[in-house]
Amino acid sequence: MPVENTTANRGYQLPDASNDIADDVYRLIAGLEAIDIDVAGLLASLAGKAAAIHTHVIADTTGLQSALDAKEAVANKGVANGYASLDGTGKVPSAQLPAAVFGALAYQGVWNANTNTPTIPAASSANKGYYYKVTTAGTTTIDGESDWKAGDWIVSNGTSWDKADHTDQVMSVAGLVGTISAAALKAALAIAIADVSGLQAALDAKAPVTRTVGVAGLATGGGDLSADRTITVPKASQAQAEAGADDASAMTPLKTKQAIDALAEGGGLTLLGTLTTTSGSSQSFTGIPAGYKALKCVLRNISGTSTGSLRVALSSNNGASYGSSDNVGPNQASGASFGGICEIWGVSEVGKPKTVIGVMGNVYCNGWVEETVTGAIDAIRFTFSLGSFDAGAIDIYGVK
Repeated sequence: MPVENTTANRGYQLPDASNDIADDVYRLIAGLEAIDIDVAGLLASLAGKAAAIHTHVIADTTGLQSALDAKEAVANKGVANGYASLDGTGKVPSAQLPAAVFGALAYQGVWNANTNTPTIPAASSANKGYYYKVTTAGTTTIDGESDWKAGDWIVSNGTSWDKADHTDQVMSVAGLVGTISAAALKAALAIAIADVSGLQAALDAKAPVTRTVGVAGLATGGGDLSADRTITVPKASQAQAEAGADDASAMTPLKTKQAIDALAEGGGLTLLGTLTTTSGSSQSFTGIPAGYKALKCVLRNISGTSTGSLRVALSSNNGASYGSSDNVGPNQASGASFGGICEIWGVSEVGKPKTVIGVMGNVYCNGWVEETVTGAIDAIRFTFSLGSFDAGAIDIYGVK
């Protein structure tokens, strides 16, 4: 009895080592016939199939053209009049969203509030942030608002239209409307002193207008404080000052000096200058103007570094040379302070000697005649006979 042996998938007959060859020949013949039948059937099936690599046109697929026509081209993604793209989070990028989505203002043009031109649409999320500028005032009612002035804005907030008042018009002041006069405003405000902080205290610190400014002595004028007041004091003239008879005019320092100069001996004194005798063995005064008949030299608190006397010398060539000098006072102890007057007469006379007189206190000290200088005196020199000056001053006056 031959051993049955077949293929695993289709069960084709196979030979077996334990079978007789005669038996396995028949088995192989049967297996090959079965294979032939299967191959023939397979070839018949393949004949009815399309090639593995082949082409079709759109029309070969029912409805494909219509489906494609309903799709957007990739080139239209993210461009104007195309379609929005998505970012990495599946969201539309903000750059591809309208400003109204974010509430930003977007100017739409001007609006005539009288005729509603252009017509304001209903507020919506699509026009959020849109605004128009009113150029013609009017009373068109938009979402409850009807008072529109030129310059106002009408703005969509996404659910209604709001008015942005840009006219800065004052609606009322203290309850007053329309044209307001100063008098009407004053009456409406009714501001009292107490309404102004610190005003009452400031007023209390002021003098009342009923208070008066009085005058006395030579002064005239004055009065209450309801107006500006002028206080006048009459000033003496030079003639009045010299006459000394007017008792109703005030003397100024200038008029006093003028009167003293005019009434003083020789027609008045003129201070020509001052020598400071704080150092040096001599002090000179030059540039004495012409026209003075005498010089009066006032000695003030003069002292020297050693015992000696004050001496004077005259010049008619502005100090280029001096005549002989002589004492105008007695010897003074070292450091002792003294004063007095030294007078020189015949100053402006030419061709004549000059007279020098020295007076210390009430004691006449010395007098002498300078015969070596006969020209007009224009310089004078003081020396300390022994030692140097260490204090004091000499005022030099001219006598007309």
